[in-house]
Amino acid sequence: MWKLKDPEFKKKINAFFSDEEIADACNKDMGKSNGVVILSDYDYEEGNPEKRGIGIFIKKEHFEREHEYTKNGWNPFPEVTPPADGLYIVSVKSLVGDEEPCMMFLPWDHTLGTQWTDVIAFRQAPKPYRTPLQRWRIKDPQTRLLMSKVFGDEFVSWCYEVQKDNNRKEIHLHKEIAIHPNEPTVTKTIQTWVDKKDFESY
Repeated sequence: MWKLKDPEFKKKINAFFSDEEIADACNKDMGKSNGVVILSDYDYEEGNPEKRGIGIFIKKEHFEREHEYTKNGWNPFPEVTPPADGLYIVSVKSLVGDEEPCMMFLPWDHTLGTQWTDVIAFRQAPKPYRTPLQRWRIKDPQTRLLMSKVFGDEFVSWCYEVQKDNNRKEIHLHKEIAIHPNEPTVTKTIQTWVDKKDFESY
């Protein structure tokens, strides 16, 4: 994002144009050869009261590009710093001749004053791979709906997962519920058994 270098000058310009309007003008004019950025709000449609009719020409040398954090890409360091504590993939400059930079994982913790040495760029590290959990449910729709109301789908699936390899032919579903809301220690047990062959994965 483009911005004005001098804070005092920036305050004066912000009285007429926002940072977003300034950045948009820079994006439009920086590639041109006229040497200036034109901030303009001319009213080309007569009678439009929302237009102020202001035009300011500023030399390009008064602007600088502010680096912004890129979530899914490389970020130059130290021009950009990690937005949050955590683990990052970093690109480290080579310490031997002209070899290519190497990559490694490094933690960032701003509360500890973490300092990265020889890091030239970083990006967010992906989360570790976890094997997807297989989910199970009762085949019969009516029985499934009833068990879902009593035990919940996640609990039914979990019960099958932990009991499917034992020697029993049935899955034991059980749940303790409070008899009185004001006496949570007084409970009763709801339980049933469902044949293993009546389950399916999904």
